[in-house]
Amino acid sequence: MTDAFVINQPIQKVGGDGYWVYKKDHFVFIALFSCVGEGHLASMMARIYANALKKLVIDYKIEFTGSILQFIHREIQARFKDKKNMILNTGADLGIIKIDLNEKIMDFAGARMDLLKVQEGKIEIIRGDELQIGELFEHKHEYNTVKIDTSVPAKYYLMSDGLKRLKGGATLKPLGIDHLTNFFVKNRGKSLKDQKALMLELITDWKGSFDQSEDLSLLGFEL
Repeated sequence: MTDAFVINQPIQKVGGDGYWVYKKDHFVFIALFSCVGEGHLASMMARIYANALKKLVIDYKIEFTGSILQFIHREIQARFKDKKNMILNTGADLGIIKIDLNEKIMDFAGARMDLLKVQEGKIEIIRGDELQIGELFEHKHEYNTVKIDTSVPAKYYLMSDGLKRLKGGATLKPLGIDHLTNFFVKNRGKSLKDQKALMLELITDWKGSFDQSEDLSLLGFEL
């Protein structure tokens, strides 16, 4: 990895969006997650998800990205399935990446989160699965792992729905994926440090005088 940035803007002092990065030897794991809700309860769930990632990858040495999502789902199920009348939302969108720096291969799996890839002036949306983790415990689902060749330089982005749904503009409409993909392509030649500054400007200008209604997060990195 040559460059990276994170934007994490909760609507309260703390929120449910978070990220996790871990490097071991020539492998790098990167995850972005967005828990349902906001405030202290969502922040608590974000810590639970971060701890689950550490447990599964570092302690249990589960390395396949699709399997990591399935095991996190089981961790959340084991912790909360017997609790009644919860006011806590346990679901989350989550994208998980494993980078092999030696082989120049990246594995991606997403639970209602996609990965954006910008390479040679073109953008590709690498789809995650449509099902969240941490909810619908009675359903069994195997999350798909996508292999990506990283031998050609590219920039990659994970984002929460809160960024895509940020309301503003002249008609209080969502920022939207089209606006965001255009931003990444237009600014593809800039460093990620500059992209972060420009994205923060876009977020501020887009919402204007309107209040942000959801936590939002964006993680970008270059290989």
